[in-house]
Amino acid sequence: MEGIWLVSYIVLWIAVAVLAVLCLSLLRLVGQLHERIGPAGAMVIDQGPEIGSRLPALLEVGRLRGKFPLEFPGDRDRLLIFVSPNCEACVRLMKSLIPFSRRYRGELDVLLVSHSSDPDGNERFAADARRGDLPYL
Repeated sequence: MEGIWLVSYIVLWIAVAVLAVLCLSLLRLVGQLHERIGPAGAMVIDQGPEIGSRLPALLEVGRLRGKFPLEFPGDRDRLLIFVSPNCEACVRLMKSLIPFSRRYRGELDVLLVSHSSDPDGNERFAADARRGDLPYL
């Protein structure tokens, strides 16, 4: 009987080692997922305009020159993304929006909208948006 107990003891230690490796790989995947999603819980809000509500025909932006047509429904779909220059997740989001807006250029207008009191941050963010051909309001 000693041989069977020795084999079962070795098999159990191998199983423990395999489970430890699996737990470490799962921990790594959870860490990667946490990095990709970021503080999503803080960005979820349940307030805003009703679905299908009409916007005014023109939106006049205070410090920027010009008017940007945002009437609904329009000739093309528009995606308004509200960002802040001081938000780390917004900076990462803008980097992923550049290829997205180029891919759907003929079908969808992607507009970045910000209301921040930091003029330097706004100028920096606007420069990054211009490099990616994204309108920044």
